[in-house]
Amino acid sequence: MKLRLILFLFLICSFHSSTKAEKLVLKECSFLGRVDNTCKGKVLFSFPGVSVKLKFKGSSMISVLMADTLRSIPDQSNYFYLFIDGNLMGKIQPTTFFQPIVLADGLSKSEHTVELVKLTESQVGTTIFKGFLLDDKSKVLKSNYSANLNFEFIGNSITCGYGNEVASFPPKSGFESVNQNNYFAWGAIVARKLSANYQCVAYSGRGLRRNFSGDSLGTLPLIYNRVLPDDAASQWNLKNYIPNLLVINLGTNDFSAETNLGLTVDSVDFVSSYLKFVKQLRDYYPKATIVCVVGPMMSDDYPKGGMQWSRIQRYVNSVVSNRNIAGDSNIYYFVHEPQVPPFGEDYHPSKSTHKRMADRFILFLKTIGY
Repeated sequence: MKLRLILFLFLICSFHSSTKAEKLVLKECSFLGRVDNTCKGKVLFSFPGVSVKLKFKGSSMISVLMADTLRSIPDQSNYFYLFIDGNLMGKIQPTTFFQPIVLADGLSKSEHTVELVKLTESQVGTTIFKGFLLDDKSKVLKSNYSANLNFEFIGNSITCGYGNEVASFPPKSGFESVNQNNYFAWGAIVARKLSANYQCVAYSGRGLRRNFSGDSLGTLPLIYNRVLPDDAASQWNLKNYIPNLLVINLGTNDFSAETNLGLTVDSVDFVSSYLKFVKQLRDYYPKATIVCVVGPMMSDDYPKGGMQWSRIQRYVNSVVSNRNIAGDSNIYYFVHEPQVPPFGEDYHPSKSTHKRMADRFILFLKTIGY
């Protein structure tokens, strides 16, 4: 199979230039993750891990018509993994204008499946997807995401996979979207290994009560109900995805604001805010298993005397204990091991650390019936 891809640096670029009669296919595509399909002829999404799939027969070439918009970080773009017939072919990089991107050329006229998985997060920008281009006489076949389990991971940069494509010590400083890979973030790995559908509701720098920047605008609980997290009018229909498992990893940024800006994390405020968010989720999903997680980036050694690692464990554990005492027996507590070098960007977990996190978490899930 001859492939032509538009990829970053190490892969070749190829734009569509076909004289064949073609058709644009959108409504037959299957999506997994939070997407806005309220506008005719296009689907919008921005959360990491969103994927789109199409099954077809009789087309020798397949292209995609999509573009980035609302980029909040200059000169950085979204990236997607491309899978053809379940095989990873590389990354594609949309531009800010609608130009069809050739995904594969020279395909046999047998059945094929194409899938795109969003590697980058909402702060990079929103994607507008208009569909796949196939030969006009090709046949579109039924395809969907039909796993029996639905997992949802709620979190911050760790869950997004911030900077996990690099690994060094001391770590590289500064965010580059090409180095973010949600497909190899711990939550996505867990879902794949347990054959579950995956939805990621995560945003770098966001906290439970306070963000990394010290403000409380757009904390994760405040944007949870959105399809596009930076658009308050974009509301997610909770009935579109009912999780069997909800995993929350929040609080690292609340404590980062304490470290960087001297803003104290008050135990009562933190625990009460966490309890409020958990109750909100429980009201939405009465049957879901909820796991409250402590992430791997904190320490009792830095800042000196802060004892942040011990404190966040006490706070999150008390949330779970409180819910258990109140009669909620389907909520659990889990602590990741502190990470070790090498690190991803800005001391975030590398891909190897994400894998270790996923492996330990899977062992834990097996003890509670998964």
